[in-house]
Amino acid sequence: VYRIKTYARDMEDNLGIQPSVVSIEEEFPPQIELVDMPELFYLDPTEWGTLTIQVAIDDPNGADDITYVRYAINTDFLTLDCDGNMNSDPDEFNFQWDPSWEMTYLGTDGNGLLIYQTDIPMRPADDGSGICGRTGLALFQFTVKDKSNQTDEMNMEFPLEIFKCGDGGCLSEFEDETTCPEDCP
Repeated sequence: VYRIKTYARDMEDNLGIQPSVVSIEEEFPPQIELVDMPELFYLDPTEWGTLTIQVAIDDPNGADDITYVRYAINTDFLTLDCDGNMNSDPDEFNFQWDPSWEMTYLGTDGNGLLIYQTDIPMRPADDGSGICGRTGLALFQFTVKDKSNQTDEMNMEFPLEIFKCGDGGCLSEFEDETTCPEDCP
């Protein structure tokens, strides 16, 4: 906080003094502290699901300083179709993002971290229209940007393995011989 006195003289040599107080706040860069997302997601056989992801941001300048928190996804390692065909040339750096993929601010946690969340709709294993939910590995990255154009990117990849009944693997926490006999004999 600075106290400033501004002196001015007019053309008749009269002195004017204007006191003011100026507060200059240090600009801190935002920092991604934690990403909370599952490592596995099981596609429901017929109903749409929701993948919920939360990101905790540290920014002493507060939530008003954040321009956005976004995610990017690399889907090169997911199946391409209902037959389970895979991309023959997946690119580990092929992350896609969209400006609409901004995460929603929820508030702060008990440690003063800013919590952002997204809920991504997940297609069912078979929605009845001939379109299948894709399975395999999806890779996520996260970016936060503040009003001073300072950013922090979690370039570390956060993998999400997506499964469904009929993919050849039996996940005991989601499937059994009754719910998915083709994977769990």
